[in-house]
Amino acid sequence: TANTDPSLHPDTIPGTPVPDEDSVVFSKLTYLGCASVNAPRSEVEALRMMSILRSQCQMPLDVTLSVPGVSEGTVRLLDPQSSTEISNYPIYKILFCVRGHDGTPESDCFAFTESHYNAEIFRIHVFRCEIQEAVSRILYSFATAFRRSANKAPLLTQPPLTPDSDVFTFTVSLEIKEDDGKGTFSVVSKDKDRQSFKLRPGMDKKIVIYVQQTSNKELAIERCFGLLLSPGKNVRNSDMHLLDLESMGKSSDGKSYIITGSWNPNTPQFQAVNEETPKDKFMYMTTAVDLVITEVEEPVRFLLETRVRVCSPTDRLFWPFSKRSYTETFYLKLRQLERKSNTDTLYEVASLESETERERKKTTASPGILSVSLSLSLSRLDNDEPLLSGSGDVSKECAEKILETWGDLLSKWHMNLAVRPKQLPALVRSGVPEALRGEVWQLLAGCHNNDHQVEEYRTLITKESPQDSAITRDINRTFPAHDYFKDTGGDGQDSLYKICKEYIPDLYSHFLSIGLEAHMYASQWFLTLFTAKFPLYMVFHIIDLLLCEGISVIFNVALALLKTSKDDLLQSDFEGALKFFRVPVPKRYRSEENAKKLMELACSMKISQKKLKKYEKEYHTMREQQEQQEAPIERYERENRRLQEANMRLEQENDDLAHELVSSKISLRKDLDNAEEKSDALNKELLITKQKLVDSEDEKRRLEEESAQLKEMCRRELDKSESEIKKNGSIIGEYKQVSLQYLKVEGCEKCSGLFSKEGRLKAVSVQKEGSEVEEADEEKEALQAQLREMELELAQTKLQLVEAECKIQDLEHHLGLALNEVQAAKKTWFNRTLSSIKTVTGAQGKETT
Repeated sequence: TANTDPSLHPDTIPGTPVPDEDSVVFSKLTYLGCASVNAPRSEVEALRMMSILRSQCQMPLDVTLSVPGVSEGTVRLLDPQSSTEISNYPIYKILFCVRGHDGTPESDCFAFTESHYNAEIFRIHVFRCEIQEAVSRILYSFATAFRRSANKAPLLTQPPLTPDSDVFTFTVSLEIKEDDGKGTFSVVSKDKDRQSFKLRPGMDKKIVIYVQQTSNKELAIERCFGLLLSPGKNVRNSDMHLLDLESMGKSSDGKSYIITGSWNPNTPQFQAVNEETPKDKFMYMTTAVDLVITEVEEPVRFLLETRVRVCSPTDRLFWPFSKRSYTETFYLKLRQLERKSNTDTLYEVASLESETERERKKTTASPGILSVSLSLSLSRLDNDEPLLSGSGDVSKECAEKILETWGDLLSKWHMNLAVRPKQLPALVRSGVPEALRGEVWQLLAGCHNNDHQVEEYRTLITKESPQDSAITRDINRTFPAHDYFKDTGGDGQDSLYKICKEYIPDLYSHFLSIGLEAHMYASQWFLTLFTAKFPLYMVFHIIDLLLCEGISVIFNVALALLKTSKDDLLQSDFEGALKFFRVPVPKRYRSEENAKKLMELACSMKISQKKLKKYEKEYHTMREQQEQQEAPIERYERENRRLQEANMRLEQENDDLAHELVSSKISLRKDLDNAEEKSDALNKELLITKQKLVDSEDEKRRLEEESAQLKEMCRRELDKSESEIKKNGSIIGEYKQVSLQYLKVEGCEKCSGLFSKEGRLKAVSVQKEGSEVEEADEEKEALQAQLREMELELAQTKLQLVEAECKIQDLEHHLGLALNEVQAAKKTWFNRTLSSIKTVTGAQGKETT
């Protein structure tokens, strides 16, 4: 086949596939280097290391990257010119990929983390792309390989999966929470030695189960079918008791399924785990969770057996930060069922096995395999990689007797802080309990009562410092050689020289013969108080002694390290001795037992100050003789080399400071420009706001004047309406008088016959005499005329009354609208009611006319 390696063709687009290997090749890349990381799946730490390596890389390497398309493949680094392989990383060892954020200097970079030598050591590899758009394509290729991977490292003996079965891995974690009496439930701690949960009797409890699938295609958990609990181990199904479910569902990140159930320990079935457990004893408790999984035919039960211990309510607990959950790994083997239709795939449970059961079977069936596996794992741990700084968990747990002894001592000490208790040094030599270190260290350092210093510290950490960039840069650097240890004849080397010559003369002579000086192996011990490379529990013990007994403890520990390593060092050459100090010595004390023995040896050593002064005198005499015997030219050359090294170091520091100064000036100039632009914008906005305020004041005055005019007009109209109402009232009164006279006439027997029920005059009988008829007719006509006038006047009065009421209502309506519009105009600073007010004013003027 033709060679399609794009590294051989400069114009080739990155990402050309290689036919004979199921992979994608990316060219025009630069390898910036690698570094150790503690959190291999943390994007924050990965981006931080990416930024550091990109800014500090001094010798970038042009490479071609080959990313496989299958999970069984290997990521390879190739030389662009010769296509030879530089390094390779199997996909199953790669844990995490990340790219730089857009808008940052790292936007053209990507990185991946890998498990190094199958040990708990993780490294990150950082690359830069010449073509920024290629970063997305590279990560897509990694994602393709990850999706096809089961994310599992190959085991020593793992049978191939048959076509009709598959294995799904789950991790199930158990937490127990207790009512803390404050309205909340707190997670209970575990005893480190026995790995048992520490419970209190009579307290309401909750069980929290976390289920997370870690391999194979994702199975959807529909719901929890039941959460069960029972005292004891290897219990029957009939002995399990159902708990009340409080909640179930996915976690916020969608990775776990969480089930919470309540547990009342006072019920009879849980009596065994509600009674105080005898001292140095424990008991078992079994928890089961039944889950309904979409593609599985039947519910799946995960069974957790854990140790518990019911403590006395008066016990003092010193384990606030200890491990608080129990986790078990389960291997669910499923068998695919035959499908009768084109529905989704359905499985049945072939087997369900926990990691504990697997280990038990291996131990019982093949102890030889277990020993081989153990030796293999130990050999992987004992590789050439140094122990990472900050390793080693520091337990908060401690024996109750020791805690009681310390409690009595602290009580006495607090009564007289000026005097240290006599038994304090003996207790410190055994190590301060981690739960009490914060208090004891403050008392030993004499800063326990300095509230002012604490407040000053809290204030200072919130402020910026000119040294921030230097501190950030130095955090990730290896400690350089220091004059205290580097200079020949310096105080540090002098002290180490004296110690090695009283106590280990043969080792001292061997170091002289191979040319190994003290600063070459001990400078990092002294500069970092043994925090570099040594486990934290050992470092904390050293600081305990340092605060209690002084700086001489450091020499005791250094001497103890040399004595315990003497046999190995005497057989080593220069390179072997340096490597031995770098790797095997720190790893020897991963065991707490070894660390305790070392500290016991260090504490047992008594360094005589009298002998030290004698050796000091001898040392200075020897130095004077060496200087006298040394030729002036050699001395001047040595001094010249030392000055040149110091000059180079100062020049490097000067360059760093100059670069930092220029960067700071550029940053300050940029900040100043931004501040000036922001100030101009704010000034313009202020002027506009002031003009708007003046306009608003004018608008407010105008609206107030219009409102006053409108009120005056409305007042006049109301006065007019009131006068009309009074006039109409007088007319109504007259009408009432007429009506009253009519009633009086109707009450008269003589006159009532002349009127009908409707109030009209009746026809007069013809039988009456002529004169009477004539008089009656005249009177009748007069009355009728008067009645018609009164009826007409009454009708007009009613009409005027109705018109007045309508006019009043109309005016009140217009007045309300006008007032609302005036208020709205005041709030919005716009004259929206001028036209409506004028319209209302014109209409009222027409009605008035």
